[in-house]
Amino acid sequence: MLENTWGLKYALPFILLLFAYTLQAQTNITGTVADTKGKALEGIAVTVVARDSNTTLAYAISGADGAFSAALSSSLDSLKLVARALSYGEQVFVVPNKSQRIDFRLQPQQITLKEVSVRANPITRSNDTISYSVAAFTDKKDRAIADVLKKLPGIEVENSGRILYEGKPIQKFYIEGLDLLEGKYNLASNNLPAGAVTSVQVLENHQPVRVLDSLVASYSTSLNIKLKNKVTTTGAADVGAGSGHSPVLWRANLTPMLFTQKQQMLISYQANNSGDDVAADLKTLTVDELQDQAESSTSKQNLLRIQEMSPPQFSSNRYLFNNAHLASANYLLKLKRDVQLRVNASYLHDSQKQEGETQSIFYFPNDTVRLFETKDNSLFSIRHRLTSLC
Repeated sequence: MLENTWGLKYALPFILLLFAYTLQAQTNITGTVADTKGKALEGIAVTVVARDSNTTLAYAISGADGAFSAALSSSLDSLKLVARALSYGEQVFVVPNKSQRIDFRLQPQQITLKEVSVRANPITRSNDTISYSVAAFTDKKDRAIADVLKKLPGIEVENSGRILYEGKPIQKFYIEGLDLLEGKYNLASNNLPAGAVTSVQVLENHQPVRVLDSLVASYSTSLNIKLKNKVTTTGAADVGAGSGHSPVLWRANLTPMLFTQKQQMLISYQANNSGDDVAADLKTLTVDELQDQAESSTSKQNLLRIQEMSPPQFSSNRYLFNNAHLASANYLLKLKRDVQLRVNASYLHDSQKQEGETQSIFYFPNDTVRLFETKDNSLFSIRHRLTSLC
């Protein structure tokens, strides 16, 4: 018992000496953080690091009054104190390793963030709807939405303007879910600027008659054009003339458009003598047209009609001599959810001239006969149409 008391008697001074050394080695750094005007800054990180290795030794966060306090134990001769925050410049102090007070004054500073590009998926699917992002398929050369449709996977655009999906003609051409043009969608696809469209939706197995949606299955496909803005005022304007040869060639296309949530309007005046067949914009291109053609093919041919010429296998504006004027007005008003008022009126004044020659050779046993035939056709047509639906 006496030996244990003697050991504690001599060990106690050494323990007190070691505790005193530990207290002496602890460094307390206190201070405040404020801006250049003296306003206290809260939530600023103050870090104490080793001067040479940047190893973090201690850190503190300034309070509402800007005050901070950091304690550390280190044998280093000097320390580096760093205060940093968003929207402020970094401030650094190099100080001796001893307890002291340091006050930071941070300079406001703007931060330039690196540019970040966010790209949406170019093609997405939701149930029976496939959406194509127009921006992902558009370049500077694309003027109208028809130019972009030609690039979309699974979609084809014929020379006539008819749109096919997976080889089959579409049933309906909607703009924001409304059928403004009743199948004559060339007026929209050739004149609606691609920059006004955000996406093209392919509606698979689409039933256009809503009351039959759950009763009669449909395997047809329709297209829906989604616009960037809820109220879109756009269109096309093109006027030109040339006098390089006779006759003087000219053309004009003025097609203003208005699309809102409740009403849509498309008015178009087109005229030219440069070989552009404006009558194509009044042609119905949907599935209904195929049915009409099948019915008309069974009718008798008119034996007194003008003998037509076979068109060349290149663009019509290279060979067509015409003088055409087309006016079209289309208006749709959404009265209720399933009630719409639609008015479509059009007028076409078209004069065309056709010239051609044919040569037929007949070989007989004792002779050869050559037959030359010249055709000179002048075609003139006036068409007008007014339809309404409620």
